[in-house]
Amino acid sequence: MRKTSPFTLIEYIKSSVEILIDLKVQEKTQEKMLRKENNFNQEFNDEEVNEYEKLLRKLEADIRSYIKVN
Repeated sequence: MRKTSPFTLIEYIKSSVEILIDLKVQEKTQEKMLRKENNFNQEFNDEEVNEYEKLLRKLEADIRSYIKVN
């Protein structure tokens, strides 16, 4: 094993731990997002969602046409 300063070794371990913590946080965040999506899907049926999307698209189109006119 080559000679490595203790400081360098500690920095390497620290960066490795930070990477692992970041990965764990991302995993937990994704799990929360999936749970929220599942709850949303259970609360609303497809017909309600489709109606909402239609209204939202119409509103977006109206806003775009208003911006083009002005």
